[in-house]
Amino acid sequence: MPPRKPISPRKSVQRNSLTAEAPLAEQCIHSLIRSDGLLRRHGETRLAQFGVSPCQWGILRALQRNEAAGNPPPKMMELGEMLLVQPPSLSATIDRMSRTGIVTRIDDAQDHRSRRVELTDSGRDILARVLVDHGEWQGAVIGGISKSEQRSLLMLLNKLTHHLSGIGSTDPAAANGGGKVSMRKDVRGTRS
Repeated sequence: MPPRKPISPRKSVQRNSLTAEAPLAEQCIHSLIRSDGLLRRHGETRLAQFGVSPCQWGILRALQRNEAAGNPPPKMMELGEMLLVQPPSLSATIDRMSRTGIVTRIDDAQDHRSRRVELTDSGRDILARVLVDHGEWQGAVIGGISKSEQRSLLMLLNKLTHHLSGIGSTDPAAANGGGKVSMRKDVRGTRS
């Protein structure tokens, strides 16, 4: 798939902005979803140069961090937990990555019904090539806000992550004493 053409910020805001009368929570969620979409688009373009998708990159990084921590290669369930995805949706991606030789599945010595996922030398090579200037790329992506704003953003995102982890898949309105709201299990495709 060819990389998407960048959207000019002015057109993007005009086309997708909410009115100031929208509830603050809706404005916040809308802004998070838009930012996520734009970040994914930039990531897709960058990672396509190395022949991997953002999903594959996430798996490679999770495996690399796990390995660097001295842990054994994770089982599919453990990898899914690291990435916050269900193993069935991970399986097809791991199959593709295995066919291209960047990861491999190995038998679990303790549980012969399980398999673990491990980086290959080819996967480590992709990681090394992407990471050469990854910090610069990340700096350019987040460079629209000051260091102080970046620290504030990080603090707020960590706080939101902690909150969302606490409510799980329960009804957030009920958790806050509010009215009935339906909470879907997979909200990635939901747009406010």
